[in-house]
Amino acid sequence: MKSLTLSPVLFGVDLRSLGQDWSQALRLMADWPVIRWLTPHYITRLTPDQGPQIDCLEQSGQAMPLALQIKVSSFVGRVLSPSHVLWHTMQLPILAGDALDSAVALEAQRLSPFAPEDQLFAYGLAQKADSNAQSNASTHTVLLAMTARHLLPSELSPQALSAKQEVWAQHPDSQALVMFKGFGEALRNRKVRLWRAVNLLLVASTLLVLTSVAVTPSAQLHFRQVQAYDAFIDLTRKAAPAIAERERMTQANAQVQQLQTVISNRMIPENVLLLLTRYLPDDTYLIVLDIKGNKVNITGQTPNAIALMQQLGKQPGVSKVVAPNPARREGNKETFNIEFTLEPVPVVDPV
Repeated sequence: MKSLTLSPVLFGVDLRSLGQDWSQALRLMADWPVIRWLTPHYITRLTPDQGPQIDCLEQSGQAMPLALQIKVSSFVGRVLSPSHVLWHTMQLPILAGDALDSAVALEAQRLSPFAPEDQLFAYGLAQKADSNAQSNASTHTVLLAMTARHLLPSELSPQALSAKQEVWAQHPDSQALVMFKGFGEALRNRKVRLWRAVNLLLVASTLLVLTSVAVTPSAQLHFRQVQAYDAFIDLTRKAAPAIAERERMTQANAQVQQLQTVISNRMIPENVLLLLTRYLPDDTYLIVLDIKGNKVNITGQTPNAIALMQQLGKQPGVSKVVAPNPARREGNKETFNIEFTLEPVPVVDPV
C-alpha cells in the first residue's frame, strides 16, 4: 500500500518550497554589497592539535588563516586532527544555495565510509588559478572534508556541547579551513544576525529622519499652496459678479469702438461734395460722382486733366490719384475720369 505523504499547500502553492525560496532569497540578499557592509564579522580563534592558534573570518562556511592575530577573540573553535579527516576534491557544476548543499551532501553520503547517523561533512570552494579560470569557468572545485562523530575530541562530544566550540578542518595542501555545521557557530551567527538587524534598523531610522527633514519644507510649501489655492477659489467665487459685470462692460465698449470705427470710416456724400467743391478749380465741372467706401471716382470736364490730377494729389486726405481712362479733348475742354482715395477729414465751414 502506497504511503500517504502530506505537504502544506495553500491555493495550490507548496508552502514548504515557498519557504525554501524565501530563505534562499534572503541568503542572496545578504550578499548584497550594502548588506555585507552593514554585517559585522567576528574573528574565531581556532586551536589545532599541534602548532599555534589560528585566527580566521568565516564566510559561507570556509576561511583562510589571518596573517595577524588579535589579543582577544569572543569565539573559539577546534581544528580536527588531520588523521581524523578524509579529504576529497571534486568538480561540480556551478550551483548556488540549497542546490549546491544538496549536491555536496549527496556526494558525501556516497563517498563517506562512516555510518549515515555518525558521519559529518563540510566543504569549501577552492580558489581557481588565473590560468585555469577560463577553462573551468562552468564548474566549482569543491574541497570536501569528511569525519565521524566518534572521532571528535571528548570536549566536542554531545555530552560536552555546553562549551559551544566551533569545529573546523584544515586542508593539508591549500591550508584552507572548512567549518562543520551544527556546533558552536550558531552563537556567532546569532550575534551576526542580531547586530546586522541593529545596523539595518539604525540606517533605516537615519534615512527616515533625513527623508523627514528633506520632505518637511516641501510639505510646508505644498500646504501653503493648497491654502493659497483655496483662498483664490473663495476670492474668485466672491468676485464672480463683479467680473461678470466687468466682462459685460468690456463687450459693450468693444461694440461702441466698432461702431465708432464704422462711423468714422463712413464717407458722407455731402461732406465729399463739399471737399471736392473746395479742391476743384472754378473751370472744372463734374458730371459723375461715385463713392464706394473711401474710393471716389469723378468724371467731368476741365481745361487740363493732368494739372487737375496734380492739384488733387496736393490736397489733404487725398491719395492714390489715378486716371482709369485717358482724357479726351473736346474743344477747349478735356473730359476726364479720375479715381482717388479720400480720407475722412473734418469739414470746417468758413467763417
